[in-house]
Amino acid sequence: MIDQIIRELVQLMGSENRNRLLVAGADIESHITFLTLRALAEGFDVYLLCDLMASRDRQFTRIFQMRLFQAGAVPTTMSQFLQEWQITESDTELTNRLQLHRDSFLLPS
Repeated sequence: MIDQIIRELVQLMGSENRNRLLVAGADIESHITFLTLRALAEGFDVYLLCDLMASRDRQFTRIFQMRLFQAGAVPTTMSQFLQEWQITESDTELTNRLQLHRDSFLLPS
């Protein structure tokens, strides 16, 4: 079942001309790992939001993250991703909304 969901997500992203995937969540042992490896194999840029992921056994989270980094996923955090996005994004409205919530995301003023 999960393989079918991942396949459909990758196809949908490709049909929408999306090439970047942000990944976060629980269950890094299976769902996150399978999704990340499949997306990398399909040529997507995959960013792991490491501060927003967990495993069933906390002591193994770092091991699974390292496996995905070695496969080509880019490690980052939510606040770092938003800061970089804000700098490169020319959408003034988006920038203003991010600044409004900067404390929630731990963004610098």
